[in-house]
Amino acid sequence: MAGGSEREPPDGPGGPRGAGGAPPRCGGAAGRSGRADGRSGGAGGGDGGPPGSPPLEGARVLLGVTGSVAAVKCGELARALQGGGAEVRVVATTAAAHFLDRAEASGYPGLPEEVEVLGDAQEWEAWSAVGDPVLHVELRKWADVLCLAPLSANSLAKLAGGFCDGLLTCTFRAWDWASGRAVVAAPAMNTLMWQSPLTDPQIDTLRRLGVRVVEPVAKMLACGDEGVGAMAAPDAIVLAVASALADSHRAPGAGTQAEPEVRAPT
Repeated sequence: MAGGSEREPPDGPGGPRGAGGAPPRCGGAAGRSGRADGRSGGAGGGDGGPPGSPPLEGARVLLGVTGSVAAVKCGELARALQGGGAEVRVVATTAAAHFLDRAEASGYPGLPEEVEVLGDAQEWEAWSAVGDPVLHVELRKWADVLCLAPLSANSLAKLAGGFCDGLLTCTFRAWDWASGRAVVAAPAMNTLMWQSPLTDPQIDTLRRLGVRVVEPVAKMLACGDEGVGAMAAPDAIVLAVASALADSHRAPGAGTQAEPEVRAPT
């Protein structure tokens, strides 16, 4: 947890549950893009976005949620991204689902009802024979930006080490860095976890890949410790996503892939 243990339990047979324990909502319509390459409009009313449009108008944001207690704030973050004009889908680890299901009990709003939540179970259910789509690849193709928030110490270590043990880690490992598509990460963990000698090399690895890191902030943490480790505020994360998305549209190779519809079993 952020402000406590960052341990994630072993993956079980079930995947993340939606708000109120409902099954994840899967299989949305193809993106609403007006660009010839099928990708979303630009951030801040720039590339592809009309002047004065919301900063994320039409952007497809894949929100990757990991096992930090800060996951209880993802309802706020998802709404802030939607308020900027983004279409949001969630990929949650098994540990993240534990916190997402308890957001309202902790005084935070749950995820919006229209936001679909995908987990490891959907990765396996989506595939039954050669030729079927591979969900982590389809999600990578769908997203304009991957926003890892909160990024726990455990998941940070996995991503920096190239692990592919779940839907989210496989999506990150399959990311097409040459396309210029953005990745933003907002770590959240106990202060001593953040200050660990292990953390800086792992963060540096992500930065070398091209990940934009929104560093944690200092406050009283959920465990009662006070110090740096709390996830940045949703508006700061949204600003980083909008900035990274705008930069990605200017990067060489941006907009070179067609965007398939992402489907998963319902």
